[in-house]
Amino acid sequence: MKELRKIMICLFILTLIHTFVFAQENEFRPVTEEKEVIDAFHRKQSTVKTLSCTFQQIKYISYLSVYVTSNGKFYFKNNHFIRWEYIEPYQYAIIINDGNLKIEGNNDDINYKIRENKYIEKLNLIIQDSFKGDIFSNENYDAVLEANSIQYRITLVPKESDLKSIISIVYLHFNRKTLSVSSIVIHEPSQDYTSISFRDQVFNAPIENNKFQ
Repeated sequence: MKELRKIMICLFILTLIHTFVFAQENEFRPVTEEKEVIDAFHRKQSTVKTLSCTFQQIKYISYLSVYVTSNGKFYFKNNHFIRWEYIEPYQYAIIINDGNLKIEGNNDDINYKIRENKYIEKLNLIIQDSFKGDIFSNENYDAVLEANSIQYRITLVPKESDLKSIISIVYLHFNRKTLSVSSIVIHEPSQDYTSISFRDQVFNAPIENNKFQ
């Protein structure tokens, strides 16, 4: 029994050490070579003409204390064309075509200008800047670059009061090896937040223009 107890104690200590080391490795810390990383972002994103991937969106609604999970496909082309194709739990698409927004449903389509919806306008700009590598040029936010062993994280804090009223903070995560966007987390002042994860990314494969019409 004493030997067994010693073994259990050793295993417990090893588990604690492993957990501590893992936490240390995955803790985000300031990037010292910031200029080099930003230049690498620009070089990487300048080569991206199209992107198609799957995504998972998790929306937390604070006043109901519920999570709403959606899955679908994401398409990006030439900086100005985006398609969010929701598949589960409901089927519809949000299409952004050079300043115009279309919600494509089973029955009726809704069309309007992006600038008519401040939240969508700012969200669209963040996504475009992320895939173009221009996120550090966005004067609406203070940007902080950090990293851990597997990811870069860019934290965006709004500067203007009207923007702060709809977005409190944004976290952009990039794969450290590929420099591609892996997730976007947007927090609202109401304590609601939206987390979007991008998976199975395919770069520069042809995407027909009718995806964005």
